[in-house]
Amino acid sequence: MNSTNAQTAPTGDAVVRARIMAAIESGLTLGELARGSGVNRAIVSQYCAAGGNTYPGDVAKYEALMDAFLDRRGLEILSGIPTIETPVSTQIFSAARMAQRTHLMVKCIGPAGIGKTRGAAVVKQKDETAVVLAVSQARGTLESVRAEVFRLFGIRGPQKGRNGAAEKYALLIKKLRGTELLLVIDQAHRLGSAAIHFLCELWNDTQAPQLWLGTEALVSKLARDA
Repeated sequence: MNSTNAQTAPTGDAVVRARIMAAIESGLTLGELARGSGVNRAIVSQYCAAGGNTYPGDVAKYEALMDAFLDRRGLEILSGIPTIETPVSTQIFSAARMAQRTHLMVKCIGPAGIGKTRGAAVVKQKDETAVVLAVSQARGTLESVRAEVFRLFGIRGPQKGRNGAAEKYALLIKKLRGTELLLVIDQAHRLGSAAIHFLCELWNDTQAPQLWLGTEALVSKLARDA
């Protein structure tokens, strides 16, 4: 009889696994993780086994889905907490207001853990029209970012066909052009090169304000893509 255990199953990303296990230790149930990420409950149970992952399949694929869910969940939790003003959140909100007044792309750079995500939640609390795009480690691709931007701004159109994305993009431009509707990109340092170009093109086509929040890694990526 064949069996799979933590010694033979793929190990996956240690950082992502540690984050998932920490969330579970803090009260997130396996059922909530499965429902929120769209990963089969049995796979979640195997992945979260106490002795290590025992799921023998494509671990990276399901880690990406669970990691993305934790990003969304974190932002939702923060958005539900009454606004607590901190120096960082105050600076980020001020940067957001400046972006809206000037219709610019504004970037706030700081180390991980300083409170940028909390700042994004404060912006959303104070301006319900603001849209927050949380970029997870595995969802910084052009396809993922573009689809999420369409969804966040309520853009619907052809689901299939060669021109589907182009038609949705045209609708997005029409909705944003000349407005102060703010797009906040949290964890922007996780964006891939193609996604960065997409967001820059969106700003060029609409002049709608954008606020990018990220670490120094974002500066390096932008310099390479310049």
